[in-house]
Amino acid sequence: MTTVNGLDFIVSLNFTHIARTWTIDHVRRVNRREGYQGIGIYKSAEVLEIYEDDTRLPD
Repeated sequence: MTTVNGLDFIVSLNFTHIARTWTIDHVRRVNRREGYQGIGIYKSAEVLEIYEDDTRLPD
């Protein structure tokens, strides 16, 4: 849904199976293969920390 709707990232509040390295790598591979842009997948704590430090989300 995130990819098809052109969103840049998804924040996982309580779905630890989504915000893990294996899932992130596979989603990026499938997106590339299907011609979509990559998306970021983050835990809520990561997003809060990024914005508290006043930095941008990594690509």
